[in-house]
Amino acid sequence: MPVSFVRSEEAFQPEMVMNPSQRGVKRKASSASPSPSPDDKMFKAEASATSRPSNFGHGSGKATINNNSFAAKMMAKMGYVEGQGLGSTGQGIVNPIQAGLRPQGVGLGAVREKSKQQKEEEKREAERRGQSIHDSSEEERERRRRQKEKRKLDGSSTPLSRPKIKYKTAAEIEAAADGLQVPNVLKSLIDATGADTKLLTSTAGLTLSAERGPSDSESLKLAKRAKRDLEAFADAWNVEAEQKSYVESQEITLTEKAVQAEDDIHLLTQIVERLSQMLDLDGLTEPSLHWPRVIEELENLQKACEDSVDNGDLQEAAVAVIDPLFQFEMQHWHPLVEPNERLVAHVENLQTILQVGTEKGRPNRKSSSPFESLIQLRWMPLVRSTLHNDWDVFRPESAILLMEKWNKVLPQFSRHAVMAELILPKLAKAIDQWRPRTKTKNHQSYSPLHRWLFPWFPYLESQQLDLKNSESVVAQVRRKFRTILDRWDITRGVIDGLDKWREIFGSDFDSLLRRHLLPRLASYLRTEFEVQPQDQDMSVFEDVLKWKDLLGPRVMAKLLSREFFPKWLEILHTWLTSDPNYEEISQWFTWWKSQIPDEIQNSVSGNFNQGLEMMKEALELGDSAATKLALPRALADKQEKPDVAANTTSPLHLQSNKDLDEPATFKDFLDDWCSEQDLHLVSLREADVATGQPLFRITASVDRKGGVIVYLKGDMVMAQDRRTREFKPIDVDDGLIQRAEGR
Repeated sequence: MPVSFVRSEEAFQPEMVMNPSQRGVKRKASSASPSPSPDDKMFKAEASATSRPSNFGHGSGKATINNNSFAAKMMAKMGYVEGQGLGSTGQGIVNPIQAGLRPQGVGLGAVREKSKQQKEEEKREAERRGQSIHDSSEEERERRRRQKEKRKLDGSSTPLSRPKIKYKTAAEIEAAADGLQVPNVLKSLIDATGADTKLLTSTAGLTLSAERGPSDSESLKLAKRAKRDLEAFADAWNVEAEQKSYVESQEITLTEKAVQAEDDIHLLTQIVERLSQMLDLDGLTEPSLHWPRVIEELENLQKACEDSVDNGDLQEAAVAVIDPLFQFEMQHWHPLVEPNERLVAHVENLQTILQVGTEKGRPNRKSSSPFESLIQLRWMPLVRSTLHNDWDVFRPESAILLMEKWNKVLPQFSRHAVMAELILPKLAKAIDQWRPRTKTKNHQSYSPLHRWLFPWFPYLESQQLDLKNSESVVAQVRRKFRTILDRWDITRGVIDGLDKWREIFGSDFDSLLRRHLLPRLASYLRTEFEVQPQDQDMSVFEDVLKWKDLLGPRVMAKLLSREFFPKWLEILHTWLTSDPNYEEISQWFTWWKSQIPDEIQNSVSGNFNQGLEMMKEALELGDSAATKLALPRALADKQEKPDVAANTTSPLHLQSNKDLDEPATFKDFLDDWCSEQDLHLVSLREADVATGQPLFRITASVDRKGGVIVYLKGDMVMAQDRRTREFKPIDVDDGLIQRAEGR
């Protein structure tokens, strides 16, 4: 049979579960006994709660644990010490939870008062943390004390008395409502001066209350009703009086506005008449005859309407007046033939009315002004068509004169549109097609770059003059010179106008010459020039010396010391060791020394000194010079390191001297290779997320879009796969060209 546990006088005792028949008998027995009263029930419950011992032990005081009980043994194994709180640090309760009775029929949460045990546990926990805590009664007393102090500070310690009700007599009500007349019949019935309503039959009744009998009930009702009606009527009267005052003030305001509107209508009528007269341009054949009159009328109109008409409305009216004249000017004007300074002067005269040059003061405006719309509608189409179809980019004078004259009156976005949409595209195309001039080609497309490009620099934005911007004009010119120098025929001499770009390129100019010109000069001098004492050809030597002004004396001296003087000393040594004629050798020596420019003489004097020492040693050796004459140091070093002298086609063979060359990076090599393949290496100004390396785009498109995205890893090109977005190594060959072309 199942068992259940119920509370009893002992700790826990099992009780047999009764069957239904037994429960019925028990209910009958309980119903037979008299039912206790509610007070008896509460008393018995309290007595049971206080007299019932704890499950942990016996005693009426604090609960103690029966050390022999199963619960005590289990808690002792888990580290519990009697008198300390539960938990690893003793933060739990000390005594078992005690039951507290609530009033009968009250649910959970109705009683918020804490039990004595809860208060003691909270105080103990607060003391353990080093804090202090107050019980609810103390908190209530503290709250009341703070409220009392606050009332003292506010000066409101004494409770405010209820406002005294003020009563008015009929005469007072009549006086308060301006213009209200209370009938005499109401005045004789009501006295509203006191709390009690007084029925008045005469003025003597103002101080005495009328005795109210049964017969006066109807009179009392009438008096109360009359009082309420009078007060309501007085309130309505005041509302109507206020409404009347408001209507009168509105009438005055509207009257003033009507007068102002009439004045504005009269003024606008005059303006319309004056504008109509200015717009009457029938038979217009010479606009120059009408411009002065229109300008004068508009200036007078501006003075007359300075305080009454908005500037925007006046500007719109002025544009409407000059639009026919402006349109007529555009129909009979060729921008590249004559910039029409007269029209520019007329616009400058109307600068204040048209608000020319004020776009900087309105950076957040969302629409264009009437004058800007006029420029876009009348001026821009003609200029766009002329520059696109008729302007020769190699003759910039006419277009520059046009921009110079109109620069003061053109809106900012119109100037930007002309440069970005018309001038720069033609300049970029001309730079790409430009070839240096030769003796047989005198076409304008072979004119030096600086002659038709430099005049535009004052009108270009700063980003177009930044070498770090790969899409700028100067960067495009630098790439063009790289390609030209790599393929330049040295016999053609110096590129015309190349020296003009030194100031623009700065330090990049010398780097450009050392990387792309100097190796070709060295190769040309080494392979094409021969020292021949009998019949010397100086054409190759002279071709190289033409570049001394660009390269500088020191660099040219180093070039000659490396490529020319070893050949010269070798011929001298051969001559001295084969039955020499010292008089001829002396003349030959002197003649070669005179061929070296004066500014280079000091830098190459060491090579001539080697020749003199070798000649002196040959004289001392006499006939034995043929076998005992030592080679000069330059020839000895060359024989010891033949691999260095043989590798002369690479630009890196001059790295041993900083004046001749700088260490070239792999990016420079890739940039040069892209220029040779007509590709563009464009910096994306961002880095790869995984490696942090800067990203570039290699493309064959003119607009610098498409192609392949790469980054450089040492001497290797890492290209991005279009599908997987992963970077993989790629060779610098036809495969990279195909990827750049989108194939």
